[in-house]
Amino acid sequence: MKTKTNLFRLTRAIARTMGKTTWHFQGRNAIRTIGKNGNSLCPLAFVGNLPNSQPRNVVVFGQKIGFSDIEIICLISAADYPVFPNGVFPNGDINIKHMKLRRILLRAAELKVQ
Repeated sequence: MKTKTNLFRLTRAIARTMGKTTWHFQGRNAIRTIGKNGNSLCPLAFVGNLPNSQPRNVVVFGQKIGFSDIEIICLISAADYPVFPNGVFPNGDINIKHMKLRRILLRAAELKVQ
């Protein structure tokens, strides 16, 4: 069974790869970069060298590198939303994970919250 440290260890590995390109905020502060074909990519799609950020492809790639489904949801939401969307997971632990993951991704992308 995976532990919380695996989630953050894998996220830091993704963060190291994120440093290889330029990132920007898109829409309501979603962390994105532009892919080779001009598509907007989320961090997992970029690291997986995926052609787009289609959720199914991103989830399959996340599973291949060792994330559980709930960890993938946490990572995708951290890249997309400054605050975890209310009503999805009422558990306070999820909100703390979200904030930590968001902070890791923002540092890796070298973005400042405005």
